[in-house]
Amino acid sequence: MAADLPAPVHRPPCTCIATDQTVDLACVCGDVERCLRGWVAKYPMPAMTAEQRAWCADEVERQGDSTDQPGRLELLQMGDASLADAVLRGWQDYARDKGMIP
Repeated sequence: MAADLPAPVHRPPCTCIATDQTVDLACVCGDVERCLRGWVAKYPMPAMTAEQRAWCADEVERQGDSTDQPGRLELLQMGDASLADAVLRGWQDYARDKGMIP
């Protein structure tokens, strides 16, 4: 992954395993993925900054031909949850394209 997403002030709870707070320590996501998942899950997060939105658009574009994502202008017009979801989907498409996941 390229440079890290400029992180929000706080770290959202784990949303990759379950919504139960007791599994928070079992989360294997790094801070960037955890923040992206927080926006997708509509956890009470601060709105993305212009810098964070640009980072997300760059990250989707970085996936290249491995992903069927919208263009940069459309990405930047998305809401925070949709933009964060586009990054996660881009990562997944890239990993699938490279044979890293089925």
